[in-house]
Amino acid sequence: MHSDLDVFHRLTQLDKEFPGAAILTHKDGVLPPAFADLWANPRLLNFMEQILGPRVCASPIWNVRPKGPSASTPDGDIPWHQDSGYFDPASYRTMIPVVWVPLLDVTEDNGCLQVVEGGHKTGMVCDHLNCYADTWHVMLDESKVEQTLNVSLEKDVKTLPIKKGSFIIFNNLVPHRSLPNKSEEIRWSLDLRYQKPGLPEGLYGELPTITLRDPADPDLKVDWSPYIENRHVHQHKMTSGKDAAPAEMLDTTMTGPWMKQWRLVNSNRHTQAAGLALQGQRA
Repeated sequence: MHSDLDVFHRLTQLDKEFPGAAILTHKDGVLPPAFADLWANPRLLNFMEQILGPRVCASPIWNVRPKGPSASTPDGDIPWHQDSGYFDPASYRTMIPVVWVPLLDVTEDNGCLQVVEGGHKTGMVCDHLNCYADTWHVMLDESKVEQTLNVSLEKDVKTLPIKKGSFIIFNNLVPHRSLPNKSEEIRWSLDLRYQKPGLPEGLYGELPTITLRDPADPDLKVDWSPYIENRHVHQHKMTSGKDAAPAEMLDTTMTGPWMKQWRLVNSNRHTQAAGLALQGQRA
């Protein structure tokens, strides 16, 4: 369908005919070989070695993100958050830097990132709230940001437009968001995470880290087999307590254990699918 359109326009048309198609793309968490090759790219590992030390692992929370035009695919809008707001609290002391890679030039018009400079320095995870608008995304409790993180969401914000072929590195405590996509193109991006071995990985123990570099094994061949399975199947089971039926893989709701971690302030189809309800409301 719509094979005449390129990768930056096709999914928008599919989403118009099957609302939520972009969500299914995000949920298809099977790691393609090309993404694995980028994750283990020696130049990226050189960066990570400077941050994490000589032994570098892949952390199992990764994503391909199709951020469509906000007017037609609002699920792609991302509010202020820290990555640790989605992670297992056991991992809050683990440094989990992310490499954010856009697949086209990103600007203020098509949804580049904004970060809050210095927001990681207290080493704290601020309270988050469930869930933003009609999405599954958690959002910072903005009333507590200044007290907890010692930063301002007005004065300390940095906007980061970058060119295709560039990337942004930040850790799991840096508050960030993406701006609305006011263009007609899909803003595709990848986020690939790294950490030291032997530390909590953030995915509630469901998937392991994978060693990418170890000086004790200079000829290391990376075993990607744990990431071949769709990790969103694990998220579904962690939230619902049961395996996903085949038909549920076409379900355009997104659930995960982070939803039960933070106070519910907005009910929508994603929170209801997770069995959550506002006080006085049935799930």
